[in-house]
Amino acid sequence: MKKLQITKKIVSSLAIALVLAVNPIVAHAEWKQDSTGWWYAEGDSWYKGWKQIGEKWYYFKDNGYMAHDCYIDNYSLNSKGYWDGALQSQDFSVNYPSSWIKAKGTSGMSIYLLGNEFTIESELTVNMQGKSRDEVIDKCIKAIKSRFGINQVNISQQMINGRTVDVFDYKYKLEHNERQVHTVNLYNNDKLYVFTIVGDKGISSANMDAFNNMLKTITF
Repeated sequence: MKKLQITKKIVSSLAIALVLAVNPIVAHAEWKQDSTGWWYAEGDSWYKGWKQIGEKWYYFKDNGYMAHDCYIDNYSLNSKGYWDGALQSQDFSVNYPSSWIKAKGTSGMSIYLLGNEFTIESELTVNMQGKSRDEVIDKCIKAIKSRFGINQVNISQQMINGRTVDVFDYKYKLEHNERQVHTVNLYNNDKLYVFTIVGDKGISSANMDAFNNMLKTITF
């Protein structure tokens, strides 16, 4: 079973089940402040957890007060309380564009919605369990072909921040739409870092540029 874990997690990342975490704020909600800090209230109630207000993401503690100048779920909140685009984990850090909408992922993934068109990006970390790079590539190709019922997966290599990464490009049909998938595998200390961007009817050049620029911010 352990030999299947990498394949299953990668396929989960490539398939991407998008469940938006956007909880719309009603029009009559308002910011309030006291000597302790800021909160966002609707009448006598207040918000808790992650909330999108306008185009920015905030996190409200259990007592309702806005968090700031700290990391929540590895996301950096600035002095004004909203996510500044930085993500830091125990293994690496990366800067995401603040315009990307954070959404809920599955299997430990981080998922973002890019703009109004259906384009999403996901990030997943997988333990390679001693497998070689070639073994991982082979399993990825087989898993992609099996999962999506396709025959062609284009493989290439690129240099990102001095590291050689493996790139998988392919298309598959979902109902009446053809989805384009672009996945980048980064390797560091027996761990695989999978970054994927998926677009309905293709990935725009603007979103692809934003994705590639995001990859350049990754540090271990």
